[in-house]
Amino acid sequence: MNLFVTPLSRVFLLIGLMLINLVIFSMLGGIIAVQITGISLAELQSGLTDLNSLSTPMINTLKITQSIISIGAFGVTAISFSRLSGFKAAEFLGLERKPNLIFLALALVLAFSFLPVVSALIQISQNLFEALNLTWARELDKSSAETLKLFLKDMNFNGLLINILVMAIIPAITEEVLFRGAFLNAFYTLTGRAHWGVILSALAFALIHQQATNFFPIFVSGVLLGYIALWTKSLYAGIFLHFMNNALSVIGEYLIQQNPENTFITETTFPWFITLAGFAITGLIVWYYQKNQIIIEETEFVEVLKNDDINPENTENTEDERNA
Repeated sequence: MNLFVTPLSRVFLLIGLMLINLVIFSMLGGIIAVQITGISLAELQSGLTDLNSLSTPMINTLKITQSIISIGAFGVTAISFSRLSGFKAAEFLGLERKPNLIFLALALVLAFSFLPVVSALIQISQNLFEALNLTWARELDKSSAETLKLFLKDMNFNGLLINILVMAIIPAITEEVLFRGAFLNAFYTLTGRAHWGVILSALAFALIHQQATNFFPIFVSGVLLGYIALWTKSLYAGIFLHFMNNALSVIGEYLIQQNPENTFITETTFPWFITLAGFAITGLIVWYYQKNQIIIEETEFVEVLKNDDINPENTENTEDERNA
């Protein structure tokens, strides 16, 4: 059943679903979390006035709530949108095609090669924002940094595993199905161009993270993940790359906490030659994805991954064959 047939109505539907689910699962997440941890809502609200004073049970309550919000506002929204658009969720969200082992292996390498690239982009962005001296940007970044610091503080091994689940596994799956599955599709049908679908979905991806200084690095990451989805006709490589990127950050913070005196671990910037190598390897992997993109005649990843929009040359060949 397709209730929303115009491209613009589908975009509004998707945004509306996300906002509705955000409200519903925020309340539901809070209720479930306090039942699990035994923290009352009054205690939690009181503790939120000073994040640095939150106890471990309160922090765990926030982690559970955040996970439920991510599953609901992102995952449930993507599935609901696919069904309301008249498609099977797995087909619509690029999960029907079996994972390609080569693409997954390249995503693993890309997770490491992209680290110095992101680090360089973050450094450039930070220098720019410091030069502009924007108060609103500092306040926005401060709020995000405090929440991240709260989730990562005083990690033992069990805490590491929990954080990998909360900050890597769940976001990798739910964010990819929403932004590279649903949003990319919706923006593609709105603009008629897959490339605009990638750009606009990456823009939405960056905006949802609410980080001023890191906006551009997150946007670039979204563009990369979008094109990987287009070229592989699947979300699996992107989910794996997203997971590895987040997991490496969590593991890195864990190692820093366990070895605070180790300057090799605590160094946050990369030497110029490693950064250069990161750009080169990342470029080669992106080139491989593009050159070996999966070509399909029928729409397996729904409208977004139509072969004719991604590779015009192949479209001409297909049309010539049909006319022959």
